[in-house]
This record gives sequence, C-alpha cells and structure tokens, in this order.
Amino acid sequence: MKPSSGLALLPLIASAACFLVGCGEADPLNRQSVSGSVTLDGQPLKQGAISFSPAAGGETGGGAAIAGGSYTMSREHGLPPGKYVVRINSAEGGSADPNEPPGDVAPAKELVPASWNTKSKHEIEVVEGQNDFPFDLKSSD
Repeated sequence: MKPSSGLALLPLIASAACFLVGCGEADPLNRQSVSGSVTLDGQPLKQGAISFSPAAGGETGGGAAIAGGSYTMSREHGLPPGKYVVRINSAEGGSADPNEPPGDVAPAKELVPASWNTKSKHEIEVVEGQNDFPFDLKSSD
C-alpha cells in the first residue's frame, strides 16, 4: 500500500466518525422549550409579548410573541432550567391612522396590569422536559 493511499481514506474515516459520534455542538445551556396560554379576564390575549428574566443571576432570559392567547419558544430559542420572572404586555391604540393628517398620536394603552409587567414578581421554574405555563390575568390585579 502506498503512503498516499491512506491519506485518500482520511475524509471517509472522518465522515464515518462524525456520523457515529455526532457532529455539531450540544447546547451548553441545555435550553428547554416553553409554551402556554395567556388570558385576560377569561379571554385569550389577542396579541402581546411575554418575557422571562432570570430570577437570580441566571445565564439568559428570553421571550416570545403572544398571538391568539398562546405563545411558544422552541427548544433552540428556549430557556435553560431555572427560575424566571414573567412579564407580559399588550397594548392597544397608539398607532397613527394613515388616512389622517400627521399630528400627535395618542399613546398606546397597556391592557395588562403593572403587576404582570413593569412591577411583576410572578415566577416560573423551567425544568428539563415539558414546560407549559398558562397565565390567567385579571385587569384588577
């Protein structure tokens, strides 16, 4: 066997090794998918945003859009196991009507009470596996 013929097999061996042990990096944060529902006064929240901030020095937070009363964060964009403060917001109004002359626009009205957004102390705990968190908000909170 010529010395160069062994080099010809090197790419084949490397490919086989990658296939057997797996190529690519595992998620070092061990992110988990997170999903759930959000209602306000018993009705699905039409639209908004939900965010999760580490409660005590966690590595990373995240968030998702709320549409039709539900939200989903896939595993690749999910959260590492740990405790998180939940903040939810949804506003109506505040956008200019393109059919009206330019001028002042009324500020958007926040629909979610401050106890669930700017002053939230609501926490969840993400664990390995399924993480489904329903939130039932009340305007009077």
